[in-house]
Amino acid sequence: MSKFEGVQIKIPKARVIFSNLFELDKYGKYSVTFLLSKKDHLEIINVIKDNVAKMKKVLRVTKLDKEVLICCDEELNDIDDSDDIGKQKKEARANNAGHYRIQASTQVKFPPTLRKFKEVDLDIAKDEDPFGYGSYINVIFDLKPYDNQNGKGISKTLKYVLLSKSADNAIVKVDGDKFFKDSDCEEPIEDVTADDTSDAFEDEKLF
Repeated sequence: MSKFEGVQIKIPKARVIFSNLFELDKYGKYSVTFLLSKKDHLEIINVIKDNVAKMKKVLRVTKLDKEVLICCDEELNDIDDSDDIGKQKKEARANNAGHYRIQASTQVKFPPTLRKFKEVDLDIAKDEDPFGYGSYINVIFDLKPYDNQNGKGISKTLKYVLLSKSADNAIVKVDGDKFFKDSDCEEPIEDVTADDTSDAFEDEKLF
């Protein structure tokens, strides 16, 4: 496989649908699954798609066992709603329409930086977990291709999570007396390549 250093992706205002950030998931990792709006996150989605296409080329594959972006609309269309169980399943996932789903994770020895307030790290041993279903996060993760004994794929290594809005729609306080709502957030942030040696968390209002 040709050398490919990978890229770092920054995403603002992603909606959480499943979180294991304060306790390990069934694979023994810290992980979070979140949604990207096809409308609001279009620029970032295209950045991810472009990089995934390049990585597949390096890996010499056209399809992965675990794709990076999962289209929620396709998932909804694949649900057989001819019976009550299928109808309930489809109804439960209706809010995922118009989104892509993505999961990022990391090994326990490399825990991600977790913050409820900017520049204040959360302590999973003492603090409450604010990253529940329906909360919004600003998240950073690394995309990198791999080719090893486990096969070929693209890892999504979680680096940083900052709460943007809690599940009860409360506005999160950041930077002293300043508050921000969805409409006040910056435009989508471009990806940072692995060659960029700047601090990924510095000089960004959302991070």
